[in-house]
Amino acid sequence: MICSKKGVESFPFFLFLTLLIAAFVIVIGFYQIQVFSTFSNQKQLSDDYNQMMNAMETLRSTADIGSYKRVNMRIPAGGKLVIYTNDTIIINTGTQQIENKVGFDILYTTVNELTAGNYELVVYYGNYTGEPERYAIYFV
Repeated sequence: MICSKKGVESFPFFLFLTLLIAAFVIVIGFYQIQVFSTFSNQKQLSDDYNQMMNAMETLRSTADIGSYKRVNMRIPAGGKLVIYTNDTIIINTGTQQIENKVGFDILYTTVNELTAGNYELVVYYGNYTGEPERYAIYFV
């Protein structure tokens, strides 16, 4: 038996208010997930690029000519890595573009532009004679 009609009459309002707050929280949550995903992709590209540059510097300072290292590179959707045969590498993350002048000459590369995807780059120190790898960068 219902003793008060006030509680029953206010139920639809409180239900609507609860659904409105839940919808607001869900929208904010999805926005935060999207922002974090973008940040994570940019950080991953930056880390992979730094790993490639560290491999090149290590080869140049400690290895013999003809040595190489394999580097994994993951480029997110909307991102791009462009390698020029002078000493310039451009990273485009979709929202910003960074142009880097590396401290050594890139002699030859079998690929000039990497778009979204996972790649295994082979970084060679010095000229390489033979059949080039599919994703190779030759530098001195």
